[in-house]
Amino acid sequence: MSFKHYTTSNQGIISFPKLIRITTVPVSLAGLIRGQHRFMTQQGFEVVGVSSSGKDLEEVSKSEGIRTEAVEMTRTLSPLKDLKSLWQFYRLCRREKPTIVHSHTPKAGDLKYQKTTERNNNPLLSA
Repeated sequence: MSFKHYTTSNQGIISFPKLIRITTVPVSLAGLIRGQHRFMTQQGFEVVGVSSSGKDLEEVSKSEGIRTEAVEMTRTLSPLKDLKSLWQFYRLCRREKPTIVHSHTPKAGDLKYQKTTERNNNPLLSA
């Protein structure tokens, strides 16, 4: 089964659905869902991995063949840092305009939920 859906603009520009996969730490992108990024890319999605910065995030980009973006997040409750993370993710989503936002960890899910409910146009998926 293939999901190769795309739209073409008046100028002939092809646009594939954009999937943002967000985790709190990059090791989750690398381990929990290994291979899924490449699979979704092969099915016609533009996949963007989002997690805290670091060597592991760069490795996900190389091994899975996707673009990654850093949004600093902590695993613990930290109101000021969490607010900063929310702002970074909000700006990222405004720039990227994702079709789907899929979170895989609790903190990332909370950020995604707050961001997408204000726009109310992204499907909400959590694992």
